[in-house]
Amino acid sequence: IVRTVIDNRRGIDYLETRGDIDVERLAMLGVSMGGIFGGILAAVEPRIDAAALIVAGGRWDLLLANSPHPRAQKLQQLGIQSEVVQQAMRVVEPVNFVGHIAPRPVLMVNGEQDQIIPRVCAEALHEAANEPKQVIWYEDGHVGMTPEVVGQVIEWLAKQCGVAAAQPAG
Repeated sequence: IVRTVIDNRRGIDYLETRGDIDVERLAMLGVSMGGIFGGILAAVEPRIDAAALIVAGGRWDLLLANSPHPRAQKLQQLGIQSEVVQQAMRVVEPVNFVGHIAPRPVLMVNGEQDQIIPRVCAEALHEAANEPKQVIWYEDGHVGMTPEVVGQVIEWLAKQCGVAAAQPAG
């Protein structure tokens, strides 16, 4: 996780070398594990002006205890206790980072029926975030975002970067 955050920061370093990128208006969007890691990245990387965390959550212990994700189930089968996971992962616990994104804005989008990132994990991340924050719940699971919700995310990102959102074709 730490290596991924460092690699993403080096990616921003690269973007700063490009004349065709406006690095004064950087937003990040992370989905699922990318949202979990992205919350950490946005917290430690001041060059990110806004963060959209899609189907992300916090509390590794709750994730292990409540998610049917194959990796969580493997740890359960091995008898790894949630408390052990929480202790081992405390230095990369998203709940410990997401509040540090502020005063930059954060958007969090989660599915009400998501089992991969259970509601309790999403709510833990939402509660740990500071203002300005916006939370959107949609009615489906981990991958069921409607085009309307996707449009809301695009509009939010465009607004944060000071650009007009592209209108959907058709």
